[in-house]
Amino acid sequence: MAKLDGTQSIPAELLELYQATLTEKQPDDVARKRYPFRVPRMQDDGKNPTAAQRAHRTIFKKCVACYNNQPYEHGETPPDIGPRNRSWWFDEADGSGLWYYDYFMQQTLDVYIAGNVPDWCKEICERDTYTSESNPTTHYNTSEIVVMAETPGAEMWGYVRKDDPRYKTLHLYIIGNAGGPGKDVPYWLDFYIQETYWNGAVLDWDNQPAPGALIYTLDMLGEFEGWVEIPCGDWFSVVCKTRLATGAIVWWASRENADTSKRPFWTFD
Repeated sequence: MAKLDGTQSIPAELLELYQATLTEKQPDDVARKRYPFRVPRMQDDGKNPTAAQRAHRTIFKKCVACYNNQPYEHGETPPDIGPRNRSWWFDEADGSGLWYYDYFMQQTLDVYIAGNVPDWCKEICERDTYTSESNPTTHYNTSEIVVMAETPGAEMWGYVRKDDPRYKTLHLYIIGNAGGPGKDVPYWLDFYIQETYWNGAVLDWDNQPAPGALIYTLDMLGEFEGWVEIPCGDWFSVVCKTRLATGAIVWWASRENADTSKRPFWTFD
């Protein structure tokens, strides 16, 4: 992604590293794009793509989606979490032309490759709650979102809403289990679209709108703790129901959770 016209203006202390990534001119006079700022070819001598190629491509696409949603103006001082102004990235790169794009991509790739999500690529969820069939008029604002299924008269549904349509993927930290400790009980989390506006301060079992179409199912087994990703597309919000053993419960960290590192968030990819 090197700049072709004018002065590149790369900081002197970074110039050697930058030049090391460039390839020499090829005999056929065809310019090669340089690693890692391209989508890798998905074939290997005519064979199916390797797992490494697929993983690299997925990470690259996440970086591109994040870059495309960094604001062109406003917010020169970046928030702790959320998109940062492109002028901020430009200034951080101490350069001009396309150098700041390279800088952004490298910082973002480094975080994703390490198995994390960059703070500038996500937005902490601000709207979530759950409803309970056994407490039909109760409004919940707790550190955990609880979902429960198939116990007659005691279902619980989880709700998560987004306010920015640019975000496509929901990340939840599941901290519950199904069937009790040590039991390998299979269960499923079904996510449905919810196009009707809801307010968590007043939402309860009696007034909740009917859920829409099923958009995603997570296959789970027994005890589980960790992050899961739910592709939600452009939908306004989602409702989660469970299918699992009678009386079993599953839950995830909510936006009020004391552990801020486990609060749910959205990403652009």
